[in-house]
Amino acid sequence: MLLVEDNADVRNFALAVLDRQGYRAIVCADGLDALKRAEAHDGTIDLLVTDVVMLVMNGRILAEKIGERRPGLRVLYTSGYP
Repeated sequence: MLLVEDNADVRNFALAVLDRQGYRAIVCADGLDALKRAEAHDGTIDLLVTDVVMLVMNGRILAEKIGERRPGLRVLYTSGYP
């Protein structure tokens, strides 16, 4: 799983919840870091959990870019904005 969230408090909370449920996540603070880490990761990435609204790169664009190299990538979008 790839977890991408630019707000540190939200990112840490999400990671704690996922850890308690037994999930392992590659944690990234922005889209550029996520692209680099996804490219460098040799294993599968079963799910991308990404914030929709981020300063460096929004979640939709991130999902499209990673999906180009990883067809069938499942994506869960999150947002703190109503």
